[in-house]
Amino acid sequence: MKINKLIAAALSVCMITGAAGCAGNTSGTSRETESKATETTKASESETETVVTETSGSDTTTAANDYKDCIDSCIWFLNSEKDHIKAVGKTFSMNELVGTSDLNGDGLPELYYYTEDEPGFSAKFAVRSYLPYAGEMADYIVIPNVIYQAGSGGGLLVYKTDKELILTTWGGEEFQTHYSTEVHSLKDFSLIASYSLIEYEDYNYDTGVSKFRYECKKNNSETITKEDYDKVIKDYVERTQELIVRNFDPADSDNEAPLKKMKATGLKSYEEAVEYFKSLS
Repeated sequence: MKINKLIAAALSVCMITGAAGCAGNTSGTSRETESKATETTKASESETETVVTETSGSDTTTAANDYKDCIDSCIWFLNSEKDHIKAVGKTFSMNELVGTSDLNGDGLPELYYYTEDEPGFSAKFAVRSYLPYAGEMADYIVIPNVIYQAGSGGGLLVYKTDKELILTTWGGEEFQTHYSTEVHSLKDFSLIASYSLIEYEDYNYDTGVSKFRYECKKNNSETITKEDYDKVIKDYVERTQELIVRNFDPADSDNEAPLKKMKATGLKSYEEAVEYFKSLS
């Protein structure tokens, strides 16, 4: 009887010891699992950081290549358009014909210039921007007859706000003056709106007194009041951040008169423009 009790006690001790041993093994397995999970997380973080670094470097390389290709395209284009651009200078006795700056803030310079419209009679103004996916300078804006050999000869204002690029042409004949304005998005140079104003002077030869009447339109078809026209143009002028081209001085009564106080960033001669781009390549 005593022997049976001793055997039972011994078996009990063994069971307790075994259970404790099992518990100890479970704890060890848990710590090992946590350690492996931590190592996996660190490895994952390390791999993620490596990928981000490589992507950033690739973006930098792409931007540098785009800039170089843009400059090369500007040089190529100026060489191909040389005769047409210089012809404007000869016809209208102009030296400043070509300009460049990063108009839309994408890190790539735009190219803008006068070139022949109707040879020997008129010139147009164009703005080109580089398309990385196409590998070329694309014509985004072309304004015809900005200078011509009749009447007042024409004039051009180019200025920009924080969001828009505005191009205004001016011209006239006897007893008639006209303004035409195009407003383009700086994001993609798409046309947002256009405005035109024609000022008619009715002169009375008997009294020597002139009366003026106006015809204003939006987008070439919608008739608007002179007050609405003035309001829109004055808003653009007030928000102007940079005057790019000014080859005539608006009258003091014109909506664009405040632009006379600003210094235009201006244009270069054809030769200066080519040398400038070569210095960047």
